[in-house]
Parts: sequence; structure tokens; C-alpha cells
Amino acid sequence: MSNRKNYNSIVFLTVYLGLVLVGGSAQVLAQAATPRLFDIKTEIKFKVDLDNKPDDEQALSDYSSVLEDLYPLVREFAARNIDKLHGKDYEFDCAVDIYPNTSKKYFCPDGSGIYSSIFFPALDKINKTFPHTIDRDKEQVRINLILSGNFLLVKTTLNQDSDEQAESYYNSYNSNLSGLKLRTKGYAKAVIYENTSFSFKNNQVFIVTRLPRAAIDEHLVKTNAQ
Repeated sequence: MSNRKNYNSIVFLTVYLGLVLVGGSAQVLAQAATPRLFDIKTEIKFKVDLDNKPDDEQALSDYSSVLEDLYPLVREFAARNIDKLHGKDYEFDCAVDIYPNTSKKYFCPDGSGIYSSIFFPALDKINKTFPHTIDRDKEQVRINLILSGNFLLVKTTLNQDSDEQAESYYNSYNSNLSGLKLRTKGYAKAVIYENTSFSFKNNQVFIVTRLPRAAIDEHLVKTNAQ
């Protein structure tokens, strides 16, 4: 493709110089130049798009690191509040909405309703890791934290500017996640990747990670013992 473009550029330059030498009118010269100018704009726009494309695999690695840090916080929080955390199904079930100015609103539809701001730095990192709408009038990200006796579930909803954008991000991240599941050797990250899934609907991308507490607790005990 690059060789063809270079060839086309040479042909264009030869024709353009030929028109100049034979005294081509300004209108003819402008018409000859216009297609190439559009081509240059297209190339520049394409390059900018590539430069701005997030490193999907790095984003997934950063996400897994956040969850590695988040799980001990959740575990310790549950241990400190064992007398207050109670519910039919969950110790706590809370969602945090993050807005363009990084302000947050949280609500707990199930469980005890107890929550803590100690989770916010980790949630802010998730917010910064993945792309979402920059529309200041819309909720950008919602992150649900659900803790039960058996698992920690983290569900992230990323609002995009269009359905097409959501599908594009889903395809890219889901493909990279599949590769990481096959290649990752570290135990904690491997467990996180294996228990993470992507989906999309309309203009929203969903990331759901369901971590089995028994497996993570065992890993933490072994890590702390080393």
C-alpha cells in the first residue's frame, strides 16, 4: 500500500509540473492539486486516529493491577465491619457513578448499605484506564462492587458516544483479553483474566469480573508467607 501511494505521488508530481511548464491555468492547476490535498488530509487524520488509539493490552494489564489492589481493601473492609455487613445475599452491593468532574454518587440497593471512600482511588484508576464518553452532560462510568461470602464481583459500565464506538471497543478489548488468557503466567492476573468478560449493548461497554474469594484468599496467604 505504501509503495502504491509513493508511486501515485510521483505520478501526480510529474503531471503537476508538466502542467506548470506548459502554462496551465490556475483553475486547471487547482483541480490537479485538489485530489492530493484531500489524500494528505485523509492520511493525517488516519495517523492521528492511530496515535490516539489506546493500548488495549496495557489497559487490561492496568485493570488487573487495580483489582489486585482493590481486593485486599474490600476484604479488610468486610472484616472490620463484620457486625454491620449483613443482607440476604450480599455483604454489600453498591454502585458508584463517576461524572466528568470526577464527582461521585454511590448507592447500595442491596446488603447493609455501608460503603467506604477507601475504594475511590481504585475506581478512579478504572475510570482513567478505559475510554468513555467525554460529554459533560452524561454519566461516564458506573462501577458496581458486590461482595458475597464466595466472590467479589466488579461490573464496569462504560458509556460511549455511539453504538458503533461501543462495538469497536468491545471487539478490540475482547480480542486482546482472549490472547492474555492464553499467555499470562502470573497467578493473580491469570485468575482475573479468566474470570473477566466483555460485552456491549447499544452505546455501552460492560466489563464484568467475578473473582472467587477462596482462590484469591489462598494466593494472598501464600504471597504474605513468602
